[in-house]
Amino acid sequence: MKIALLADLSVQAKAIADSLSRAGLYCNTYHASQALFHGIDQAAYDVLLIDHELADMPAVDAVRTVRGACRCEVPVMVLSSRRDEDSVVNTLQAGADDYMIRPLRSRELVARLHALQRRTASRGQSLDRAIKVGPYALDCLSHQAVFQGRRLPLTPKEFDLASLLFSNVGRVLSHTHIELAIWGYPLPPSSRALASLVSRLRRTLRLCPRNGLVLTVIYVQGYRLDQTGPGLAAPSPQRFG
Repeated sequence: MKIALLADLSVQAKAIADSLSRAGLYCNTYHASQALFHGIDQAAYDVLLIDHELADMPAVDAVRTVRGACRCEVPVMVLSSRRDEDSVVNTLQAGADDYMIRPLRSRELVARLHALQRRTASRGQSLDRAIKVGPYALDCLSHQAVFQGRRLPLTPKEFDLASLLFSNVGRVLSHTHIELAIWGYPLPPSSRALASLVSRLRRTLRLCPRNGLVLTVIYVQGYRLDQTGPGLAAPSPQRFG
């Protein structure tokens, strides 16, 4: 696995790179954001690691740049000592795929990196197909949704959630099932990350009865995507995940 690490010159950054090397992972360290942005175009990385404490720009802005200007689909993990919910949620909403809090545990870090790589590989296997539900279609190549001839860009996590829901129309997906599929691990009980992601997806795709799809909160259990319209049977109360 080939890792790009964006971090300041520090003992911590060197320790991370050394730990990854001992685990058999190649790690190329960048000490400036612009160097990383340029390097993404020159090398094929499997995962990007971004330290939260950067000198030249906030980590959230670095993630947005990677996802926006760089048009990079490589999974991004942010390493941080900040435990507050706002820091975690803002970073994930910017486009990060994972957020790991210091002090880092080497084995856990390596395991999460492999999990990110597996999820990316799994997405890549379905790049040649579109997922269609009602008037919507998910373009697996561009990671966009198509509705009434218009393309609606989605963040990586929004696309992952949409793919999961579109593949399980009418089925209740538990919170834990969704969290494992999107983040690779269960979120803390107090986290609002999943609720925020669902809210953004509902808004971005304009999911409502008039448009043929509704995303419903199933109390205590999780979420369910249903088709609406004339002649459609009422959704069954089955559970999955």
